[in-house]
Amino acid sequence: MDFVKRFFPEGDSIEKLFQQLSKALDQQNKRFLVLIDDIDRLSPNEALLVFRLVKSVGRLPNVMYLLAFDRELAEKAVTEMYPSEGPHFLEKIIQASFELPLPARDDLNLAALSQIESLCGSPKDKDQLRRFMNIFYDTISPFLSTPRDLTRLSNSMAVSWPAVACEVDTADYVALEVMRLFEPLLYNAIRSNKDRLCGVRSSYGNHEEPEKEIQFFLEILPEKNREQAKLSLMRLFPRLENVGYSSSFVEEWEAQRRVCTKKHFDTYFRMTIGDETLSINEIEEFISNAGDKEFVKNSFKKALQIIRKNGRSKVPLLFDELNVHAQKIEKEKFQPLISAIFEIADDIYREEDCERGGFSIGDNYLRIHWFIRKLTFDRCDLNGRNEIFKSACKNAQVGWLTDFTRSTISDHFPREDLSRNVVNSTIPKPYYDF
Repeated sequence: MDFVKRFFPEGDSIEKLFQQLSKALDQQNKRFLVLIDDIDRLSPNEALLVFRLVKSVGRLPNVMYLLAFDRELAEKAVTEMYPSEGPHFLEKIIQASFELPLPARDDLNLAALSQIESLCGSPKDKDQLRRFMNIFYDTISPFLSTPRDLTRLSNSMAVSWPAVACEVDTADYVALEVMRLFEPLLYNAIRSNKDRLCGVRSSYGNHEEPEKEIQFFLEILPEKNREQAKLSLMRLFPRLENVGYSSSFVEEWEAQRRVCTKKHFDTYFRMTIGDETLSINEIEEFISNAGDKEFVKNSFKKALQIIRKNGRSKVPLLFDELNVHAQKIEKEKFQPLISAIFEIADDIYREEDCERGGFSIGDNYLRIHWFIRKLTFDRCDLNGRNEIFKSACKNAQVGWLTDFTRSTISDHFPREDLSRNVVNSTIPKPYYDF
């Protein structure tokens, strides 16, 4: 203001200053363009002040004013102050108005995809790319109508993505970010109903009707938004589709870290890894070092020392993740990996890690059984399993060796009452050739 005062001597009236300024501008051989953007983001009083200022100096020669604003929001601000004026107030100030065209849909989509790739990276394979594009066109793109929408999404992702990078499915993450920004009622409903959305429908009794479940979420939304919301829900949560999925699909979805699994659902909403899952970096590090016996032993011993909120150690969690990702472990690593587990099986057995309840039978011994079956039965023949297990038993701890021996005998010699009464029964594949 001190700088400006030099050009406006004290004592001169506003009219005299205006005449002097007009004369100076009129003598210029150039014109001046004043741009004022985002007027619609001001409060009603502030927006009206800007319009009045433009009107008051609008007669200055060689000066033009370009005002950029959302007409609907600006007219609403004016109406709040002058109900009888409405759009006529702006017509008295603005000599010529132009409606900016919306960007071409394919241009906006390309800009969105480019921004997502720069923040989150590219899909790893064709299957992941195919699923991402399906979700993009059905769940993400419909909510992005203007460059401002894309800017809002990009700013939000720039903050939230680093906290969960690689720990969530990219397509699911972006879709939920879009809902959080543009359809918050649906987002909050999803966040509060994990049990309704995750997993697959029960095959017993077929009590669940997908259409009724979807209506539970749609009834809170405006009518015009429901069709889009329905499509988004079905894309993200297979349980709501009119297709029956077996429980085996859940394991595949867990490996992909999708929002439709209970194990990974919460990560999408608290923007951090919970104690019910391992980070993808931990899993990949274990898989890459699965052939190093000392690494395997130390990993399980460290997992034993970490106690989660439910009172269990991290050992059950490590076995669960290894079961999900067993196919990624190279076959030549089976021998040292299984031998290392056999050598510490008693050390990592913990009563507090046992499942609770009348129908629960899981403990860390049983988790080892599940894992080595998953690892070897489809990828090794009987002779190959024999060699692996014989070698592993040489240094196995005695408690586990007793449990393992009992299981192999049970597999090789099925109970007579079962085999005697079942026609063409399938005898379980034996661990070991007695």
